Formats: sequence, structure tokens, C-alpha cells
Amino acid sequence: MSKGQVCYRRALALGALTYGTSLVRSRERKERQLWANVLACLLVLLTCLPVSAQQNTSTQVLRTGEETDTSSSGAVSPTPTEQTSAADQAKEAANPLANIWLLQMQQNNWSVGQLVGGARMQGNLQFQPLIPLPFSDHWHLVVRPVVTLFNSAPYPNPNGTDNRVTGFGDTIFAFGLVPDRTLVGHWLLGAGPTFIFPTGHSYPLLSQNKWQFGPTFAVGYNAKRWLAYVFPQQWFPIGGNGRKTNQMLWEYSFIYTLGKWTVGTKADSFVNWQASAGNKLAFPVGPKIGRLMYAGILPVKVDLAFLYYAVRPSPAQFGQKWGLQLEVTPIIPTLIKKTLF
Repeated sequence: MSKGQVCYRRALALGALTYGTSLVRSRERKERQLWANVLACLLVLLTCLPVSAQQNTSTQVLRTGEETDTSSSGAVSPTPTEQTSAADQAKEAANPLANIWLLQMQQNNWSVGQLVGGARMQGNLQFQPLIPLPFSDHWHLVVRPVVTLFNSAPYPNPNGTDNRVTGFGDTIFAFGLVPDRTLVGHWLLGAGPTFIFPTGHSYPLLSQNKWQFGPTFAVGYNAKRWLAYVFPQQWFPIGGNGRKTNQMLWEYSFIYTLGKWTVGTKADSFVNWQASAGNKLAFPVGPKIGRLMYAGILPVKVDLAFLYYAVRPSPAQFGQKWGLQLEVTPIIPTLIKKTLF
């Protein structure tokens, strides 16, 4: 077993340990252990991969289809094709309209305000793959579900003490019809419908208990070394027994590529049109850094972002103050190649 495979399995084990320790009843111990394991998982991924040059020679040939040059010292020099491919893959892993499959897992941890007991940690784990389907010769249909696999939220009891609930969250399904470069060049354009399904538990903490529907679109630009876009989604209620909803989530991002590394920013801003004045908007800002790695021949993008909510709801509305976001994104070729029409 190669060093890369050992480190990849070690990272997965640490990720599992993170959620095993989240079941500890003590809030303070759980929060400390959650942060420790998230950071440990990140350190394993960043320090263990890529593997050494001698171990990675065969996988470089598999990835690029070319032999690499070896100097007299025996070190392997990556080919220009490999470097270009790595930079392109690192950039495309951040593209919400990409024509490759992105199997992203995202761990979110926030410090949220409360009237009782001060700030508490809230976290969730989301599986949010990007699945492009060939629609016609120059168009593809992007399917982007967001499935909340694990959600842990603090809340005050009626007697004034603090408690915590854990379970599944609601599911988002967004669809977008996207033209290829022969029609729009380097521009990123896409539009379609978006849905929220009330699959979560423990209304109203983990689920809004509302069927919701609305429009979504994405606009951006994909240059040689950088990528920028905005991606809003608006939802209106169409059924369910939960409280009235009217909300928008808009994602914005700018990244710059440095070989296998990316630097920039990415955040999700949330607007609750039903909230009182001063509590409608949550707007985060902060840096994001990422690196393309390889688990065997599988490209995997790892990103870490720190977010500060410059505009946020009051503590009474569980306003988020700051957050840490870890993304692990395996990249695979498009599995469905036959056009729908």
C-alpha cells in the first residue's frame, strides 16, 4: 500500500472519529473534540499528500499519459501537461457549472449567538455533489443536490438551560441548463429551478417542515488563472405545516490558481425576507485556501475557509458570528456521455 493510500485512509478514519466523538453528552468536551479532530484531519491531508516522487512516478504516468523526466539525482520532474492539468482541475473543482463530476463533502462549524449561555458551536456535514448530464450538443444539465447528513444545533430549554439536538437536515435540489464554451466563451451562465424538501428532523431546529420552490441562476467568468461567480437561489413555500418561509441563499466566490494551490474566497450569504428589520441578512467574508491532491490516481481537492459574519442577525435569532469550513472534493470524469436530446 502506497504512502498516499495510507494517509488517505488515515484521514477518513479521523473524519469518522470526529462524528463518533460528537455523540458525547458533555457539550464542552464535544465542542473541543470536534475542533481538534477537524484540524487533525486537515493536517493529515495537507502533510501526507502528495506522496514522494519515487512512489508517485507510476500514478503521474497514469494521470498524464506521458513519461516524466528524471534527473541524475533520481527526482521526478512533473511534465508541463501534468502541471496544466492539475491547475485546471483545481480551478474546475470550484466551478458550480463544471462539466465534470464533483463528489464534495463539506463540514461546517459555526459559532452562533444565544441569549442564554453565550455563543455555542453548531455544525453540520453536507454531501453536495455536482452532476452534469449532457443535454444536447452544446448544452449540459447540472444537477446539484445538497444533502445534510449530520446536523448538530444548540437551543435553550423552556427552563432556561442549554441543550442540543442532532439529526438530518432538509435537502436542496438545484437544476441548471448550461451552455458550453462554443456559445459563451469564458463566461459561466446557467439557470433553472431549485427545490427544498423537508427531509430534516426536529422542527423547527433542523427542518423548516416546508416544501419550497423557486428560481436559481449562476453568472461568472472562467479565466486562465482565476474564476469568479455568483450563484443565488430563491425559495418560496408551496406546502407543509411549518412556519411561513421566504428566503434566498446566494453563494459568491473568487479563486486564483497557483499550480495545484488555490487562494481566494467563497461564502454563502443568507437572506430571510420574513425576519424583522436588522435580522434579515447574514453576510460572511473570509479567506479560503485549497490544494489538489491525489489518492492513487483519483484527484481530490481539499479546501479550508475561515468566515467572519460582518452582517448577522441578533443572538436571539441564533446569528452566526464566525465559522470554519472544510471541503473534500473527489473529482471523477463524466459518467454519462450520451445526450438526453
